[in-house]
Amino acid sequence: VCSHFLAKRYSGSMVIPNMVDLKFWLPLRPSGFGGTRRIVFVGQMGPYHGQMEVLESLAPILKKNKNLKLVFVGGGEMEEKLSREAGSGFARKVKKQVVFTGQVSQERVREILATADIGLLPLWNTPVHQARHPLKLLEYLAAGLVVIANKVGEVARQIKDGENGILC
Repeated sequence: VCSHFLAKRYSGSMVIPNMVDLKFWLPLRPSGFGGTRRIVFVGQMGPYHGQMEVLESLAPILKKNKNLKLVFVGGGEMEEKLSREAGSGFARKVKKQVVFTGQVSQERVREILATADIGLLPLWNTPVHQARHPLKLLEYLAAGLVVIANKVGEVARQIKDGENGILC
């Protein structure tokens, strides 16, 4: 929800502001992370958000590059299934490189993004995704991440291919 008023009305909801305060994001960005590169996907773990497709697509890349880590930030109905898949399915050989945080606070999201290199934003060419302006896009950019996203809707206006991200 976008306000504390709504958060009081809807039990278990989280307040997500409709803007990004750069002062909130930039001070945490450390200089240098060592050898590990972190790819982050922030979002609710649901059947329509693309986490399974991301895991399936990146598993072969993770397998070849042991210095990569894939971090899924968020909870939801698909979290357990994704975790099982990472441990026993097509991605079983990369289990140590895949992290599931579950639902975390906005402060924790900020800390995780501060140590990441790439933010993933899969979208589909549907009316719903064309009409969206995902807050995670702004958070990724404010945290200094390179964004990999589909060229759909408003995302194409924010990402300059090759400058602050990669459009697919």
